[in-house]
Amino acid sequence: PGDAVGTMTVKGNLTLTGASTYIVGVTPTVSDQAAVTGTATLAGAAQANFQAGTYTPKTYAILTAAGVNGTFGSFGATGVPFGLAAGLSYTPTAVDLNLTSVLAQTPGLNGNQGQVASALDNALNAGGGVGGTLATLYGSSAAALPSALSQLSGEVATGAPTAAFR
Repeated sequence: PGDAVGTMTVKGNLTLTGASTYIVGVTPTVSDQAAVTGTATLAGAAQANFQAGTYTPKTYAILTAAGVNGTFGSFGATGVPFGLAAGLSYTPTAVDLNLTSVLAQTPGLNGNQGQVASALDNALNAGGGVGGTLATLYGSSAAALPSALSQLSGEVATGAPTAAFR
């Protein structure tokens, strides 16, 4: 909807044809949005471009209208931070861009790490909110995640007594 992230108001109806691409800029706090006073008829492609920053699971309204007809034929995203996946959802009056936690899909996690990652994915994708130290898991790297998950699991604290017992 524009060069700077913000809201563009469309007075009346909006029709995006099969040849169109709806490009949305995204920051950690806001995204571009088209606010349509009439009906939005969708086709073509949608593209989300994530700017630099620290992201966490979140939903952004990228299009609102009195009514939404159709869906985008395809969706792409650039710059999606590590540990997150981007996708679209539709309501009768809006199109939302959803960032969801996918930490558990990181290859190479052991059993404890995978369980912690799954618990985080489930809690955060259910709207549990994330802040502080947990927010640093997103945007880090696949190499740094296993160690962080081991610390969260308590596995590090139990390692010494287990080794001594053996």
